[in-house]
Amino acid sequence: MSQPVCMLASCSRPATRRGYCNSCCSRLVRQGKLPLIRPQKLPLKERLMAKADQVEGGCWLWAGAKNSEGYGQIKLNRTTLYAHRVSYEAYISPIPEGLHLDHICRHRACINPRHLQPVTVEENVRRGVHRSALTVRLGFCQRGHEMTDANVYVRPDGSRRICRACKRLRDRTYRAARAERKRALAKSRT
Repeated sequence: MSQPVCMLASCSRPATRRGYCNSCCSRLVRQGKLPLIRPQKLPLKERLMAKADQVEGGCWLWAGAKNSEGYGQIKLNRTTLYAHRVSYEAYISPIPEGLHLDHICRHRACINPRHLQPVTVEENVRRGVHRSALTVRLGFCQRGHEMTDANVYVRPDGSRRICRACKRLRDRTYRAARAERKRALAKSRT
């Protein structure tokens, strides 16, 4: 069976759109000789569910586009938004000012609104599974030093708690490496 050919007599390319080749169809739409047909947009909740895979545990894992950190992304009105935030606002309510959504299930790609809870930034960090959250919860740094008031340096802006013993070790290592680089540079110049 042969492939259909463009309906315009002057064209012999294969028909791909509405009986015409791509370029002829586009030209006819621009000239107003063919009506422009836009795909109908689904309602928001249907769009969300069309890209979500339901898995064990009740998670709705986002199967669409994701950012580098694994959070789902969706375009609304030419703006890229986080899919879990859109889902929460579509099914529950707007996210209160100053709060972030915490994934209770620990899956960043999950958009199930029942697995999302609005919390403060500090609470979200405390609940996390990364090193700084574990340090706060366990009371020990990554090298096992106790995080007491005497052994913790808090930045003036309050953004970070640093183990003083580990900081001394990092500073000592840095100074030794810098001195070694200076000696190597001086040796190469002679």
